[in-house]
Amino acid sequence: MNIGFSSWSIRTLMKSMSLLDAVTCTQQRFDLPWWEGCMSHFPNRQSPQQYFGTGLTNIVGTIRIDHGANGNLAGADQSVTDASIATSKDWLDFAASIASCRAVKINPGSGQDLHVARSSYQTIAAYASTLQLDVLIENSNDGSKGPLTCGDSLFRLLDSGIEGIGLVLDLGNFPEDGSRRLDQISRLLPYARAVEIKVTDSSEGFAVTDRELEHALGLGWEGDGFIDYSGDQDPFDAIDFALMRIRNYSSRIVSDS
Repeated sequence: MNIGFSSWSIRTLMKSMSLLDAVTCTQQRFDLPWWEGCMSHFPNRQSPQQYFGTGLTNIVGTIRIDHGANGNLAGADQSVTDASIATSKDWLDFAASIASCRAVKINPGSGQDLHVARSSYQTIAAYASTLQLDVLIENSNDGSKGPLTCGDSLFRLLDSGIEGIGLVLDLGNFPEDGSRRLDQISRLLPYARAVEIKVTDSSEGFAVTDRELEHALGLGWEGDGFIDYSGDQDPFDAIDFALMRIRNYSSRIVSDS
């Protein structure tokens, strides 16, 4: 697995240093080749050079944006949809200015009209293709990233034949427990361009999506995977814990095969 990390994981480091320095420290510590940048860490998308200088533009794998409550790629108000498409294109332009950025993760927002969403993503993906970028959607467990990001609605959107659209499979974002949760991972994994490995705080220190990670690796996943830590402890300890679990499961899968 080609492992990276989300800038959200190191947000506490940015209380005392810049994004550039926080990323540099993390990469030097763990030798991770790529990272996902969250839109909140790029308040001025008109000038990417201020975030990266001249030496770090080759490490950004994806940029993550969310349209939030006021954005909508799948609603009835065409003016809101058009504005959200325009915002998406602005972020694609920003991503394209970063030398090796491969994709932008764009969730649909609050609407649930599959026809409108398909049209919106076709427009966005066509524009992204001119910039040599892919467009990704992330699954959610409760529709918090939009009603079309969970359940059968997500499957229908991904299976609607939009060229240039893929999935970031968040292994922690499923409402069901047990075998049904693993069944959904099996169903979604063929659409995935990357998997997200969720790390949280626990009474024992940290917790990771163990069963889900082992299941994805057991199904043969060898692509990109990135660590997303949402807790308040030392982010380096959390990343170190996640890397240990990933390597343990990867070694077990190889030895059992």
